[in-house]
Amino acid sequence: MRERGQEQVPGQVSRHVLGVKPSVTRASVLNAVASLVGVAVACVTGSALADDGGTILKKAPPQAGVQSMSYLDRVWNFDSQPAGDMPNGFTASSVGDEAGPLWLIEANPAALTAPNRLAQGQPCRTPECLRVLLAQEPIYEWPDLAVRFQTTGEGSQAKAGIIFAAKDERNFYAVLVDVTAKAIDVLRIHDGRSQVIVHEPIKKSKPGPWHLLRVQHNTILSKDFMEIAYDTTMVVSAWDDGIGAGLIGLVTAGDTPIAFDNFRAIQLITQRPMSPPAAYSTPVQR
Repeated sequence: MRERGQEQVPGQVSRHVLGVKPSVTRASVLNAVASLVGVAVACVTGSALADDGGTILKKAPPQAGVQSMSYLDRVWNFDSQPAGDMPNGFTASSVGDEAGPLWLIEANPAALTAPNRLAQGQPCRTPECLRVLLAQEPIYEWPDLAVRFQTTGEGSQAKAGIIFAAKDERNFYAVLVDVTAKAIDVLRIHDGRSQVIVHEPIKKSKPGPWHLLRVQHNTILSKDFMEIAYDTTMVVSAWDDGIGAGLIGLVTAGDTPIAFDNFRAIQLITQRPMSPPAAYSTPVQR
């Protein structure tokens, strides 16, 4: 952990795990700023921050077969395609294993938004193996990402998570929940080689088959930070050293089948215009 005033070594991530918080902390300031950003997003997307302060930005449940695809707020519920298809707009690949990944939409009445969920059923055969599913667009610089997942079979190790800041299928950052060991790892993958840059145990989780992973990459006063919550409990809060922008996606590891539902991405900060220019701003052709 980096003490106040201590210089951070380039290329490293400074970690800070939130425990009992006094009345005013760095995290409380960041959460306040994030709340203001969330309100701005809510004005555009119709979302609203939950009153418990820790859960994902909530919205009215989507109708079956409908998914939000706006620039600022995207939700993939995998219900608009037939079962057996690979999800549209994604590219599948593997790291550390030659076997092809198996990402398929699967019909299941127990899915969070019936009738479908997304299943990854190709187990990894080596410890270095990652099954990768990347969204083909857009580029996110300051994303708030969340997904629900569950294990769907037996195995000795189950890992599921979120990819962000991806340059391609061999260069990205990943947050992996190790369900078996009850821990969260942040990985940096460079040229297909993985490095664990943060490892923290999970001390609290909710019962039930479905779990929630949320990853936020944000900035405040020229400082970039990353926060990770599992089942609405903060596990990791860390300053980062220039992670940068990139694509987003999903990832699994281990030999246990995993299913996902309700993958949501919110662009927290954008310079893209939110509406067309006013009529009077366009020069009149004479």
